[in-house]
Amino acid sequence: MSQEQYADLKKYAVPESDMVKLVYEDMVQREIDDWEEEANSLVENALNGDKEALFDLLELVYTNAFNEGELNYAADQKNG
Repeated sequence: MSQEQYADLKKYAVPESDMVKLVYEDMVQREIDDWEEEANSLVENALNGDKEALFDLLELVYTNAFNEGELNYAADQKNG
């Protein structure tokens, strides 16, 4: 993996939405003080073969995509 791909993964893989943070806090059963540091650690662990971190990362990406889809659908219904 190139440095650019690694940087992109860290930048785009873990969304910064409040909903995603709340879901993750519920997943790990603790409050997260520094989301950027936590997200970087999650990505790093997933890349190093930690299956639990990988599945957590995938869950967060799915949650964000689902939320974005719901918001787009709601906007379409409101406008259409």
